[in-house]
Amino acid sequence: QRGFIISGEESYLLPYHDAVARLPADLDGLSAAIADNPQQSAAMLRLRRLATDRLATLKLVLDRREAGGFEAAASLLAEGRGKQLMDALRLEIARMRIEEDRLLAERTSDLGAITARLRWLLIGGFVLVVALMGVALRELRRQLRLVAASRDELSRINAQLVDEARSRADAEAKVRQMQKMEAVGQLTGG
Repeated sequence: QRGFIISGEESYLLPYHDAVARLPADLDGLSAAIADNPQQSAAMLRLRRLATDRLATLKLVLDRREAGGFEAAASLLAEGRGKQLMDALRLEIARMRIEEDRLLAERTSDLGAITARLRWLLIGGFVLVVALMGVALRELRRQLRLVAASRDELSRINAQLVDEARSRADAEAKVRQMQKMEAVGQLTGG
């Protein structure tokens, strides 16, 4: 804007036109980012009004330059309205930044507290899992001892049955032998 006012060359207005075109989207993005905070939303409304007034002042100065030349624009600039608006804009932006920094610090503190709670929950959960694993291992060992005892008992009973079967087989063999002897004795005696 200053380059255009001094020289009258339109090329100096390209950054101005670019900024004017981008400003509504930038302000909308900022509004969306702070929508959760009523205090910041109110500050955003003030910021929009100040920005609109500042753009109107800039346009007025540019229009005066085009219509009345350098002197007309310079006299309007000398009134200081543009500077006052810029100072007010900077002050509002600084206040908004301070509030955002405060919110960031508050949320960071809250996040630290939540992180500490989650850490303790995680440690508690780990301890609980370890305790449950200990109980499960103890129960598994008890079950294994019962299985081993049952296996040993089954082996002992199986050995007993095998011994009984051998004893029976020996007794039956003796009975058969005696029956043979008796039959041989009856044949020889008869």
